[in-house]
Amino acid sequence: MKKKIFIVVLIVIIVTLSIIAYLYFKQKNTKKEDEQLIVVEQNNNNIQVSITEQLLNGEIDITEYNENLKNRSINNVIMKVKEDTLTPTGATFIIIDKNKVFCDYTPQYKIEIKKNGKWQELEANFDDFSWELTTYTFTKEVNEKKVDWSKLYGELKKGEYRIGIKIFTTEYEYLYAEFSIK
Repeated sequence: MKKKIFIVVLIVIIVTLSIIAYLYFKQKNTKKEDEQLIVVEQNNNNIQVSITEQLLNGEIDITEYNENLKNRSINNVIMKVKEDTLTPTGATFIIIDKNKVFCDYTPQYKIEIKKNGKWQELEANFDDFSWELTTYTFTKEVNEKKVDWSKLYGELKKGEYRIGIKIFTTEYEYLYAEFSIK
């Protein structure tokens, strides 16, 4: 009888220790997963910690952040050609994002030409070109984006053009800047 009680007690202890070990390792792995959500990005030799870490550390109120995220609007973003950068093969664009939570953008863009008062998309040459499948977030209110369209569109001739950069507010939209090649 004592031997049976001893075996039952031993089984209970083993099961209890197994549960404790499982919970301990599960908690440790969850912490590692949370740490993997923290993205550190190197930009101009400055380390920039993502919004994820700020949310996890409680530096940002999640309710306020979500509300600002829902209220992002393309109407709060403007884009224009940076002075003295426009050439027939590219330009640098200044993008000003006045949203409380900055918009996301992709490397994708399109160029349109104005003909008879209407915008018509130029035909792109995708033979030696492919888009990077990445989304970035503007990191500050005023941003620069350098675009070399020579591989995709060649050298633009005289005319009125606009470039549309694909950005994400609450949905993907094109943000446009108009320019003229003379």
